[in-house]
Amino acid sequence: MLRDHDYEEEPRKKADDPDWRDRIGLLFDRDDQDYDQHATPSAEGKTLATIEIEPYQQILSRSRSFEWLVSSIRNTIIIDPVKDNSMDIVKQQILHKLKLHHQKYSYGEARISRHRNPVSYRVCFTLEWPSKRIYQEGSSLKTLSDVFERVLTFTGDSTWAQALVCEDYIRQTWPSTGPFLVKSILKALNRDNKTDGTSDSLQDRDNLAKIRISEGVLQLSCQGNPFELAEIGVQLSWLASALLPQPKLNQGIISKPKLCFDQLGSENDTKNQGEAEAFCCHFEVTTTTFDLGKVSITNGNCWQTFMNNFVIVYGFPIRSRPSGKPGLDIPLGIAADFVGTRKVTRFKGRPLLKGFSTMLCPVSWENGVVYWHVLKSELGRISFADLRIDGISTIQPESLKLRDLEDSRHVVGWCTEVKQFAGKHPP
Repeated sequence: MLRDHDYEEEPRKKADDPDWRDRIGLLFDRDDQDYDQHATPSAEGKTLATIEIEPYQQILSRSRSFEWLVSSIRNTIIIDPVKDNSMDIVKQQILHKLKLHHQKYSYGEARISRHRNPVSYRVCFTLEWPSKRIYQEGSSLKTLSDVFERVLTFTGDSTWAQALVCEDYIRQTWPSTGPFLVKSILKALNRDNKTDGTSDSLQDRDNLAKIRISEGVLQLSCQGNPFELAEIGVQLSWLASALLPQPKLNQGIISKPKLCFDQLGSENDTKNQGEAEAFCCHFEVTTTTFDLGKVSITNGNCWQTFMNNFVIVYGFPIRSRPSGKPGLDIPLGIAADFVGTRKVTRFKGRPLLKGFSTMLCPVSWENGVVYWHVLKSELGRISFADLRIDGISTIQPESLKLRDLEDSRHVVGWCTEVKQFAGKHPP
């Protein structure tokens, strides 16, 4: 909480200036009749109701702080909180380290002032980055810049998870700062084909980042206030965990990032127009491996049976589900690719995704979410007339249309008895 003395003393207000409370009131209710009835004429004969507030509204709506506030409110609505929160741990570590750095070099109290910019810092983040060989062998990726658009990532745990393309997850979770990070890394990757891999300085409003990508390593030096740097650090920690080399066939990996500080600025550092010298840190990733061949299909785990391998980033948020049921939240087109089909087929009034030996059957449709179950045949080709469909599906024939599939989210995972595992420790 801010105290009165945290604010610098403002210049004395002139007698004919409108009170600041009146200005704030006008921002929220410009047409309030009470202001017209009790308005006090200024020196020019104008009332408070005639003060032009559009410029103030534009400044507010275009500010990074306002964008961050809107995205934070949005995330509290559509994102599920995480109990064992790796994201918050990394964020708090960065903020604490910057606070210690601030105190060590005596930059003064952190005050809100309209006369002086807040102290900015430069932090250097380092993480392992996939080499071309790892992601191009047996892959459709032509260049590493395709990583954001083509690589599918998994976030959550073995029971509650979300699958999204790398860039889509970043934009979903960090809508105000994520696009800046993606844009900066893509520019560095595109330059990597022509230069030594060092990017130019990339200016995005008040942010300044410099990225260097060499074989197997990404280094990002970024300038900003503590909260911006912490959020960028959190995004990089997720990337470090999501872009691990793929495990062996029939193996799943649950990954979790760990932040390690390399060094803090030396005592010879000096102030330079409010910018503190950098300290460096890197990310290590701890992993837990499990055998997909031994996965039980209970408690929403059936989605693991139609995948060869995957890496799940643990401790980061996923989209909330109104019904609170487990499973893998995944775009329908990507689920169809795993099954081995490109179309939805209707059979006995129900939409089905059928491959050679695997089929996805919708079992329920609740609050705009379609829940699917994985059916597999151990004897070869699976049939549309599989007797198990009528026994598990609660969807009446002809009730779920193709248009409904387009407008709904999709979760692969079904169980006869739902148990809450969200936020628990991975197996």
